[in-house]
Amino acid sequence: MQVEIKKPDTVQFCIRMEEEDELYRRCMWARITFDNKNWSMMAQSDCGGYSYSWYPEKDRKFLELMQQIDEQYLLGKISDQTRFDEEGSKKTLIRWLSEGTELKRIIAEINKINVCSATEFIQEVKEISGMEDYTDLWECIENDYPQSAKVFSRIFVECVQPEIRKYLKQGN
Repeated sequence: MQVEIKKPDTVQFCIRMEEEDELYRRCMWARITFDNKNWSMMAQSDCGGYSYSWYPEKDRKFLELMQQIDEQYLLGKISDQTRFDEEGSKKTLIRWLSEGTELKRIIAEINKINVCSATEFIQEVKEISGMEDYTDLWECIENDYPQSAKVFSRIFVECVQPEIRKYLKQGN
């Protein structure tokens, strides 16, 4: 066995929300560590733990990349779309329906559905009279990112990125 001890080139940003902050009730604290040499971010927070590593670039510093990424890009790196989106699924299904005399009734019944999972949604839709001919209902299922990952991404862009910019302006 070989063991190597390294002293990493890291910088850590610690965020503590105050009660008057809009995001206080969603995430009271976050500690984000950037490994500048290995281009990785590790975050522990009140709204979850997140990490991701990027491929190092020669022409810029890691924090230069991190100061410019947007919420959607970060979300795609730290999380997956695992939360069933009932409203999005309803809208997609309604757009998918064919014209017909029963269309208004079917849409009204779809809009009454109130479930927590894609499987339950499909089961409810299949019970609607007039939906028997629609066999690819799974194509209408929409998913979204978990709320906690969205909150973290928002905190990153609104709170951490301005601090990264200040840090870089100081010549670090």
